[in-house]
Amino acid sequence: MHSQQDDLIQYGKLILSLGSLTKDTQTVVANLQHALDILDSSYTAELKQIVIYALSKPGLRGKAIDEILGMMNFKVVDILEECERCV
Repeated sequence: MHSQQDDLIQYGKLILSLGSLTKDTQTVVANLQHALDILDSSYTAELKQIVIYALSKPGLRGKAIDEILGMMNFKVVDILEECERCV
């Protein structure tokens, strides 16, 4: 059965694959530390934390997209403020 947990893992793989410029998510997972190092050198620590959270095993409560959205909140606010300055 497909679940939100599976979606979050796929989301983490996608972000990691894009961030490390690797087309194959299987390659990214096989070389996880290397891909995280590339991500860490080019992007914010917050993005790396989002990927780690998405790829991690769920705890007792499971993982939720709400947690990821909360982690991304800082960037959304920054982008909106930047857009306001451009107008």
